[in-house]
Amino acid sequence: STYQDGSPKTDIAPEILTFLDNFVPNSSTERSVNYVGLVSVEGMLALFLPKGMQAAGERSDARNLYRCVSQYERSLGLGWGSKTNASVSIPSGVKILEDYLASGLYTVQETKWQRSNSGKTNWVKTIRQVKPYLTKSNIPIYTPPISSKHQIASDYLLQIHKAIVSESDEQLSWLISQSGSSIAPDLKNIKMLFSTDKALGLLRNELVKQFDDKKIAKLNLMIDYLEQKKEMGGRSDWRLGTTNFQVLWEQMCASVFGDEKNKYPAPAIPAYIIAGSTSVHPENSPRPDVVFAKEKKIAVVDAKYYDFKKSKPSWGDMVKQFFYAKSFKLKYKDFEVSNIFAVSEIADKSVEKVSVVDGDGRLLEEEFSPIKIVYLNVNKVIDLFTQRKRSKDFRNECFD
Repeated sequence: STYQDGSPKTDIAPEILTFLDNFVPNSSTERSVNYVGLVSVEGMLALFLPKGMQAAGERSDARNLYRCVSQYERSLGLGWGSKTNASVSIPSGVKILEDYLASGLYTVQETKWQRSNSGKTNWVKTIRQVKPYLTKSNIPIYTPPISSKHQIASDYLLQIHKAIVSESDEQLSWLISQSGSSIAPDLKNIKMLFSTDKALGLLRNELVKQFDDKKIAKLNLMIDYLEQKKEMGGRSDWRLGTTNFQVLWEQMCASVFGDEKNKYPAPAIPAYIIAGSTSVHPENSPRPDVVFAKEKKIAVVDAKYYDFKKSKPSWGDMVKQFFYAKSFKLKYKDFEVSNIFAVSEIADKSVEKVSVVDGDGRLLEEEFSPIKIVYLNVNKVIDLFTQRKRSKDFRNECFD
């Protein structure tokens, strides 16, 4: 089933709705579901598309949402080894597969010392512990010397990881793999030899003895996977998505426009005047979502995830944007400043711009640069964002 972010609860399958009410913050008190992503319950897959996104096909849409949400999560500094937080969720099985693609299976090597002519000779140990015999020329010969051999230990940890990867691959490889094929075909049908509690105990015991950061991350992923499975009573239901798509939309716009805030920092800040002295507080610094320039033109962009048929930017949003444009005009006097709301393209595109009028209805566009509404094709934004590309067309539209 495919839904839109903000779909009424009455339109959503009961099984999906119950699952979201249990896990999505405040979902149970709302009349609609504010969620973008995927939900799988008892083998039933539901997609919740962003407002304005046109469905192209269940699997391709699902992969695009996965790539967007995954990039968003990593930008939050959560990464593969993180726990799910309130605003973004990635199934632990997906993280298991991503980690497997990046660094393979969990292995622990131990060094075995032996008297042997094969392997790497340790001369310090050999001279200390092996009695040599002397040749006729009084040259000591140590035979056989002490040598080292590395071998894989802790087979049970490797088996646990193989079973988890195999199970994750069966359920989720179609989402990660572009072709939809298996990610770990060599591990197909490998089953867990231990109970969930026993496997968790073994993993936790290894965790306290491990000091390698990558291995610690891999162990935490396996523990997270088994804990979630236990919490779900052994079921394989999962969710991948975000309840805060507005923030992801801001990131996507910054990416596709090619944000240059570092090059063109905000030029003015409100300050307190106390006994004739100026007091500036960093928390009052302007924070435009996107700033970029072309020749002698500069665009100040606020990314807005709105359906203009249902809601409009607030007073605070508009005043903030007028302030941004005014301050950039004062600082960059040689530039023509474009004041922009970047909005997801939905059916209603009747609003062209936001202008200030006086009490008699006269436009004050010289005093306050009007905010142009730029409607962005959501499918194109997602495609560009997941490929980390910027759009010349989107940039040019801000200056037309």
